Amino acid sequence: MHLRSRILLLFTVVVIVASCSTSKNTLLTRTYHQTTARFNAYFNGRESYNSGLRRIERNYRYDYNRILPVFLYTDPDLARSVAPEMDRAIDKSSKVITRKSITASPSERGGFFSSRDGDFHEQNEYNRWVRRSYLLAGKAHFHKHDFVPATQAFQFIIREYSMNEVRHEAKLWLARTHNERARYHEARILIEEMLEDPEFPEGLSGELYSTIADFHLKQDQIARATVNMEKALETISNKDRRIRYTYILAQLYERAGRTAEASEYYSRVIRMNPPYEMAFNASINLAGVVRSGGNETARMINILERMLRDEKNQDYLDQVYHALGNIYLRNKDEENAIRYFHLSAAAPGMNPSQKSMSYLALADIYFDRADYLNAQPYYDSAVINMNPGFPNQLAITERSNVLNELAGNIMLFELEDSLQLLASLSEAELNRKIDEIMAWERQNQAEARQRELLAQQTNQFRSTRVNPAARRLAEAAGEGNWYFYNQSAVTFGKNEFESLWGTRRLEDNWRRTNRQVISNEPQFASFAGNNGQQEAAPGDEEEEPVETGSRESYIRNIPLTEEAMNASHQRIQEALFSIGAIYKDDLMDYARSAEAYRELISRYPEGELNLAALYDLHEVHRLDMNDREADHYKNIIVSTYPDSPYAAILTNPNFFIEYEERLQEAERYYEITFDLFRERRHEQVRERADHARRTWPDSPLIPRFEYLRTLSWGSAGNIPIFKDLLADYISLYPETDMAEDARQFLVYLEEDYPELIQFAEVPVVQDIYEPGQSGAHNFVLIVDNRQDLINRMIFNIVNFNVDHFAMLDLDVGSEQFSSNYHIIRVDGLPDVKQALDYLRRFSVSEEVFRDVGRNDYSAFIISHENFSLFMKDRNIGSYLKYFETEYLIR
Repeated sequence: MHLRSRILLLFTVVVIVASCSTSKNTLLTRTYHQTTARFNAYFNGRESYNSGLRRIERNYRYDYNRILPVFLYTDPDLARSVAPEMDRAIDKSSKVITRKSITASPSERGGFFSSRDGDFHEQNEYNRWVRRSYLLAGKAHFHKHDFVPATQAFQFIIREYSMNEVRHEAKLWLARTHNERARYHEARILIEEMLEDPEFPEGLSGELYSTIADFHLKQDQIARATVNMEKALETISNKDRRIRYTYILAQLYERAGRTAEASEYYSRVIRMNPPYEMAFNASINLAGVVRSGGNETARMINILERMLRDEKNQDYLDQVYHALGNIYLRNKDEENAIRYFHLSAAAPGMNPSQKSMSYLALADIYFDRADYLNAQPYYDSAVINMNPGFPNQLAITERSNVLNELAGNIMLFELEDSLQLLASLSEAELNRKIDEIMAWERQNQAEARQRELLAQQTNQFRSTRVNPAARRLAEAAGEGNWYFYNQSAVTFGKNEFESLWGTRRLEDNWRRTNRQVISNEPQFASFAGNNGQQEAAPGDEEEEPVETGSRESYIRNIPLTEEAMNASHQRIQEALFSIGAIYKDDLMDYARSAEAYRELISRYPEGELNLAALYDLHEVHRLDMNDREADHYKNIIVSTYPDSPYAAILTNPNFFIEYEERLQEAERYYEITFDLFRERRHEQVRERADHARRTWPDSPLIPRFEYLRTLSWGSAGNIPIFKDLLADYISLYPETDMAEDARQFLVYLEEDYPELIQFAEVPVVQDIYEPGQSGAHNFVLIVDNRQDLINRMIFNIVNFNVDHFAMLDLDVGSEQFSSNYHIIRVDGLPDVKQALDYLRRFSVSEEVFRDVGRNDYSAFIISHENFSLFMKDRNIGSYLKYFETEYLIR
């Protein structure tokens, strides 16, 4: 090789080696590292990121019953499905950042840069692809829904590269991150900054306005979203996004009641040659915004009926039927509307929310007619088929629950009324009537079995018509990912299941269509077997089993004894009272509410609910502005029940003010009583508790007074009497917080350890323990000094901590307490609230005591400071008295 060639080769090697270093900032190093970063790691990372975006676009399924999403990154399932691509993008971005970053100041020798501008020298990063890699990593985290690292990446770019153009994109994506996290205040600040920034790039204006539109849509601000969506549509060039944004604008105009604009934009969507499903839904929605009456309505009905006959629309029949139902409903033709909504609910379809919409439309029609019993099953079906996030889901569910309760009480009333009627018949008449009911039910069940068999045959026939190409396409769309990450396959499988079985509630025996036969005729309501209305009283002997479907199975629920008849009357009273309350408070149907209350009073003038029903009748007529009837029932209450609270409320306009004052007086009295208890003045505590019970018998503080009185008797040291008093308290006030404390107290007293007996025998030495419950605490368990028991309990406690308190850094230790007992200590409970929660969960845990029994321990909590004092004092009884006052009573 010639000397010149060798020198040239050596020079080239030296230059390449020198350029590989990022510690120097020269034109050569910058060019080298920017080129290798861009066309190597960054390129591969961006390609992986774009591949993930394409997967989202392919697999996203629009729910056309809602306003379409501005962006397609909202689906968490799709976010999980693109995690591999986004992880690779993050990995490649990290390599660029760690290996290609140039932060050293540039060399001024040799004129390697064209400008000595100060901005150039003040840069934090001289490799533009490092800045772009930070942005790419943030966007990849965002699309994985890892919003915390995404936020950190965007904030880093904004802070470190405040003079660089990349900051604008980072602000845009940070605003989107805040939108997804519902942090709208922070998003608004960023949006205002970008709108007011004169340097914000014109090329990003479409992205900015679409982000603002998304910001307003998430807060249901339709008018503001519409304005910004219009601006975004003017500047976005991507065809798919332009079609989607046009569709969204049509939906927004429809929501705002601007039907002319909605019609125009739906027509635009159809002319833009969108995917068939979007074009179909645009046509359906276009039919929904035509004005009622006239030739336009008739034309749309003809179009929709032609769509029913089109083979391409077989998967969308439910939506076409629903659109026809809406048109007839707008034209006040409710019977045709009901017919088409029924057809929609029964038809198989691709839209999972459509059944809920059709059932809901039927329910609303009957509800507006005040036909609540017919509305109830449709609301129930709407809720069962409802997907999470369905519009007004909470309100619909609440209404369904109200109507379910109303229907249940009406059915209970009618059933008990029928049973009482049967009980009044002679034996021969009763047997004849039961035979008629049994024959009717057998016929009904046979018809139901026939319908089920026909339905299964029809569905199996439909399933054979599933397009094999569609199945292969759905399976291929996932590109080898787990089935449940493949949205196309999941949707296909769901639709195939529903075409065979229909929509089924998640429950046992879901394959059976006729799980329960319900008669539409109250007098034929099925009462064979125990229907839950007549339960055996405690202590009753178990009845001999009766063959289902026999005459005896019907007779057993008829109230033929005086006791059974009284129980039936009680259920009728409660049902009628509940019916009246539901009509009054939930449905505001005052006429039917008054009817139910009057029925109750008429049937049971001496019943225990009579007074409450009279007062509610007064309220019903007052709410219905019928002063004459309201005064009528007021006078009945005042004259018949002058000493009742209801009479006091009706005659004393200041009743509630005075009642509140009495409550406050009782609270002040209780505070003084509690202070006396802390001072160990137990005799005064008992006297004041008795006085409170006589003075404020209806006060919600009476259980607390009684608890103080019970504990004050415990200070006498007689453990058996104290245990009886605690048991009495629990039986009198079982639902109070103090009852739970009393139960725990009984656990301590029943342990029968010599140390625990000291609780009754030794007084608390004043000032041994530090007062107050703040700060970190220990949980302490005292067990027998047996190594096998100690080891087993430590093992169980460690497992208990992992299962229930994994977020806390808990440490389990043990030490000798006495010759007979051992201490197991759990350290790391940060405050008294967590410590008490730990104690309660531990006390009721089954797994902790599974193989050791519950009689081998004594448990309590103690602060770190007091634990040192406790180990010096070594008197369990003394500490438990302190523990009682400081922890259990509060």
